[in-house]
Amino acid sequence: MNAEFAERGALQLAIGRMIFDPLRVAAKTVALMQHRHVAVGKPRAFVEMTAGERAQAVEMRLDVAEQRIGQMNAKQIRQRRIGAVEIHSGCIRRQQSRLLGGSRHIVVFARLVHLQLLFVPPRVLDDIDHVRIKQAAKITSEENPMAGSYRIIGAEMSPYSVKVRSYFRYKAIPHQWILRNAASQAEYEKYAKIPIIPLVVTPEGVGIQDSTPIIDAMETLYPEPSIHPDDAVTNFISALIEEFGDEWGNKWMFHYRWARDVDQISAAGRIARMRGPKASEQEHAGFAGKIRARMVDRVWFVGSNAVTAPQIEAGFLAMLELLDSHLAGRPYLFGGRPAFGDFGLWGQIYEMWTDPTAGAIIGGGAPHVLDWVHRMLWPKAEGKFEAWPTLAPTLMPILTKQVGSQFMPWTCANEKALAESQEEFSVTLGDNIWTQKPQKYHARSLGMLRAKYAAVADKAALDPVLEGAGCLAGLRG
Repeated sequence: MNAEFAERGALQLAIGRMIFDPLRVAAKTVALMQHRHVAVGKPRAFVEMTAGERAQAVEMRLDVAEQRIGQMNAKQIRQRRIGAVEIHSGCIRRQQSRLLGGSRHIVVFARLVHLQLLFVPPRVLDDIDHVRIKQAAKITSEENPMAGSYRIIGAEMSPYSVKVRSYFRYKAIPHQWILRNAASQAEYEKYAKIPIIPLVVTPEGVGIQDSTPIIDAMETLYPEPSIHPDDAVTNFISALIEEFGDEWGNKWMFHYRWARDVDQISAAGRIARMRGPKASEQEHAGFAGKIRARMVDRVWFVGSNAVTAPQIEAGFLAMLELLDSHLAGRPYLFGGRPAFGDFGLWGQIYEMWTDPTAGAIIGGGAPHVLDWVHRMLWPKAEGKFEAWPTLAPTLMPILTKQVGSQFMPWTCANEKALAESQEEFSVTLGDNIWTQKPQKYHARSLGMLRAKYAAVADKAALDPVLEGAGCLAGLRG
C-alpha cells in the first residue's frame, strides 16, 4: 500500500491517496514504514492485521484533514517521533493513540506485507502553516529528538546492522538509520577503521564497529531496560547464544542466501538497488550480476561447500524446530523481554526470513519463530526475565544439540587451526566431518566470550549447566 501524506501543520497529517495491492503472504506480516520522519503517536498504535481473504486492488480516499492531534510538548514529541521503522503485526492494534482527538478512522488490512508512508513533494504543500513549523523548530537542542543522536550506517541485508538497529529501538536511543551507499560513503570512510558494517557514529564524532562491542558499549550508557538477566546462569547463557547466533547462525544465513539461483538473484538485486538506487535497469542488471558472482564465490568463508552444505541445512531445520518449541510459551528467548541472546540470534534468522527459500521454511513451518522475527523488529519489555528452571526444559536442548555439539567443537578447532597456521581444518560434529578454511575473527570473538565467562564471580550454578551442554571445556580453554 502506498499512502501519500500532505502535511497540514507541524504535527497534523492528512491522508491522501491509498492503494491496496493484492499480496499473498503469511497472515502475520510486517508493515514497513520508511523514508521520512513521521509523528504518529505511540509507535505501536497504528492498525490491526487480520487473517482475512486475499486483499483486492482498491483505490480510495480518506478525507481526514479535520482530524487533529492534541497539544504535544517537546518531551512527547521526542518519545513519539520515529524514523525508518518496521511495525510488526504482533504489536499492531485497533485502538489509536490517545493523542488523537474525537473521531478515529480505523483501517483493517488483510494480508499486508509492506506499508510505505511517503510525503507528497513539497511543491504540493501549499497550505502548510509555516508559522507553526517555525515555532516547532525553536525547540532547544536538549529537547530536539535528533539533536545529539547516533548515526547507524548499515544495510537492511546485514544481520549485524539490523541487530544493532533493533537494540537501539528497544532502548529508545535517538538515532538515524543510514544506508551504506554512494551518498553515505564519505562519512563511512571518515569514521570506519575496518571495512565492515554496521558503523555507529556517536554524537561526539567517534566511530564504533562490530555489533557485539557496539551493544556492550551502549549498554553501559543506557543500562535500562537491561538486556542482561540478573541471574548468573541465564545472564551468561544469553551471552553464549549471542555468540552462537553471530558466528554459527551466520553459516545458515550466508549459505541459504547464496546457495540457490532464486536466492542469489533476490539478494544480489536488493543489494544492487541499495548501493545504486538511481541506476538504470541496464546498469542495475550489470551491478547485480557482479555482486552475485562475487558473493557466490565467497560461500567458502562460512564453510559452505559440497560436503558441508547438507550439514548446514539439516542443522538449521533442527534448530528451527527446537526454537519454535521454546518460543511457543514466551515472547523472547529468556522470557518477557529481549536479552543479549535475542539480538544475536535474531539478526541472522531475520535475514533468512527475507530470502525466498529460508523465508518459506520459516513462514511455513515455524509460527512462533515467525512471531518472534516480527516482534524483534521493534522489541519491547512485555514482562520479566524467567529463571533458569523454567527456561531449561526447552532451552537446554538448544544448548546441547546446537551450541555444545556443533558450535563449540567447531570454534575450538578453528582456534587451533589458526594457532598452527593450517590452511584448512576438519572437525567431527556429531556424525559428520566438517571441513573448511580457518576464520581469524572467530578466534578473537571466542576470546571475548571466554573473558565473559571468566568474569562470572560465582560459577557454582552455571558450570553444571555448561558441562551438561558440552560447552564447559571449550570456555575454560
